[in-house]
Amino acid sequence: MAYILEKQRELDFPHVKTVVWAHNGHLVYTPYGSGGFEPEGTIPMGAQIRERLGREYEAIAFTAYDTKINWPGIEEPMPTPSAGSIEDKLHQLGENHLLVDLKHISRRFIEPGKEYEISWVNDVPTKAYGAILYLGYSPPMDALFW
Repeated sequence: MAYILEKQRELDFPHVKTVVWAHNGHLVYTPYGSGGFEPEGTIPMGAQIRERLGREYEAIAFTAYDTKINWPGIEEPMPTPSAGSIEDKLHQLGENHLLVDLKHISRRFIEPGKEYEISWVNDVPTKAYGAILYLGYSPPMDALFW
């Protein structure tokens, strides 16, 4: 995925900033750990791009407290985030949406180096992403097919 993205940018838009909308697990800077994405130790696209581009690549996690989905074959709602998870902590602030800059976050709110659950996966948010886009409620998508 990282190779294809980089080659596409080189061919079509070599000097333009690019936004990639993908699952957090594809964008993350850190290798997959035992607490979530599989297989453990795999180096995701985001980590590969970050290695090559450094600070020119910024991963923004997208998460919500109340998440609705309408994937084919999945009828049950997403579980409520665990107590102490990033979603729970942001939900407690009482805002409907937030953009959280993890480079400038209070150490009292998110402890540096500490693992938290984020999007039902355990990781160190300040090492995994540059920012978090949080929604209190994320409605199900309007599928173009199915």
